[in-house]
Amino acid sequence: LKETVIPSRILFEQLKKEAEETNKVELSPEQAMYWRCLVQYFVEHKNHDALEQILPNITEFCELMIQYKGQEEDFIVQQLLILAQHLDYADEVGRRNMKKLLCKFLVTFDEAETHVTELIKALVVVEISEDELRNSIVNAVEELVAQMNEIILYTSTADLMRDDDEDDVDDEDKKSYNNEQ
Repeated sequence: LKETVIPSRILFEQLKKEAEETNKVELSPEQAMYWRCLVQYFVEHKNHDALEQILPNITEFCELMIQYKGQEEDFIVQQLLILAQHLDYADEVGRRNMKKLLCKFLVTFDEAETHVTELIKALVVVEISEDELRNSIVNAVEELVAQMNEIILYTSTADLMRDDDEDDVDDEDKKSYNNEQ
């Protein structure tokens, strides 16, 4: 077990060093999957010391999630969302930041259905109570409905304007046809 912790710790330290040097972490899909599998292994074997060694604090983790969501790296984001379920949420500020981030992700992903399961599972871990979980999900759904209504309104308005333009053209065509007669 200790032999497994050392490579993962080296991986995490390497990622942290890269982040300090370049202001950004370069996590490959393979590394993300390895990290997720390793964390799940330690969770199953209740090796909390190893988990503590390989998981970052919540703030660093949120930054990593934002970075990869921005790059539209779906597989890496999915692995990170699974990892988010195993972070230590004793830090109240970090927990609230993660909650905000997960709720924001629910309503801003271009293809949110790809990650809904992982997002909800992470929210279940982050939220303190069922009521807060329910409120977070309801708020996200309400925001999605508002976005959809805005899109529908914009589309309807654009369609009406296009129809009006076509009617104007038809009227002009009729007038010019009548004048030719």
